[in-house]
Amino acid sequence: AAVNCDFFGGPGDYQAENSMIKQGEYVKGVRLERTMMAYTENNVPFIGDFQFVGYILASQDTIYLDGLNLYSDTQKPKLYNDYWSIPVKVKNNFIYYSMINTGSIIINGNSDFAWRQLIPEDTTYSLKEDEWLLEISPGNYKTHEKSITSSQFIKVFLGTENRLENIYTLFGGIPGLVKDGKRPETFAGVEKLTSKKFMDKNPRTALGYSEDKSKLFIMVVDGREGKLSAGMTLTELADYMISIGCYDALNLDGGGSSTMVIENVVVNSPSDETGERAVYNMLFIAAEKD
Repeated sequence: AAVNCDFFGGPGDYQAENSMIKQGEYVKGVRLERTMMAYTENNVPFIGDFQFVGYILASQDTIYLDGLNLYSDTQKPKLYNDYWSIPVKVKNNFIYYSMINTGSIIINGNSDFAWRQLIPEDTTYSLKEDEWLLEISPGNYKTHEKSITSSQFIKVFLGTENRLENIYTLFGGIPGLVKDGKRPETFAGVEKLTSKKFMDKNPRTALGYSEDKSKLFIMVVDGREGKLSAGMTLTELADYMISIGCYDALNLDGGGSSTMVIENVVVNSPSDETGERAVYNMLFIAAEKD
């Protein structure tokens, strides 16, 4: 079974808007104040604030990261890894250093790395397996130049604002629908939401879990299809999630993206005229056969 997850973001829809962890590895890290869903290695779900935190520790120096695989014009340091499928265009107004991971990647812990090489200007660089790339502005590089050039081995911290050990899966949405069995009086202003159109009736995808976390609820609502379904408002969606037993719940991307597949069959009616829409990420559920 599968449903779509996060909203689109970045150039040409190459990335989701929020952070993403896949099988215990960061695919994207961004500091965005939105509700997210995390799953630990032993399949315990958490809905909350898990925005990205990252920094490099080198020779008693700390280089704070603005993001991982983040398409952005900010001058703050950023990292790329081999999940960044677009070759990195080495821009003249940045300095690029490649790094090699020398151990395992630890979420919310320090991982071991070694500097590899300075990447020449005016090149397009494709990352190899276990290779990472630091993008840093000349001003920031000048501040950290000694620690970058003099230290061979470094530590990299990649984690979340609220520390949670053993995160195996992480993806975002907006907004959080239900917290501790209750919903907000209004969703206007929640997580900086201002669009009435977004809060009105739309096709929806949502996730939630019971108070004891023994049950996961996955829901798709059809909409924009005349007599079939008008969709749900965020308030209607939150109330429904509470009515079926959700203690915490999260709204995911909706509209034409809302799709549910069970045993390889689409079981809802996607609202796009062409049917299913290609999406950046999804939640896939598998069960072992007896």
